[in-house]
Amino acid sequence: MASLRRLREQRGLGLRELARRIDAAPGVVSLAERGLRGIPPGSATRWATELRISTRQLFLYAAAARLEHRRAIAEQEIARVLAGQPIEEEGKS
Repeated sequence: MASLRRLREQRGLGLRELARRIDAAPGVVSLAERGLRGIPPGSATRWATELRISTRQLFLYAAAARLEHRRAIAEQEIARVLAGQPIEEEGKS
């Protein structure tokens, strides 16, 4: 499955343009594309309309982005363990 960002770019939309069209801050779009935040339910229909997909597809793209983000974090933790570094506990810095 393509990423939300790739889909947006295929539709010829820049990040700021999509944000303007869905009445959201560019940071909201960026966070959703990177899997750091879900799609705000109140704006899902606007997102889907602008990206020319169904809301179901939109939420699948968003879920895939969240999974990809979590996978990247897990890979970083595995690399730390293999390098003999301690694992960071969630919620502690």
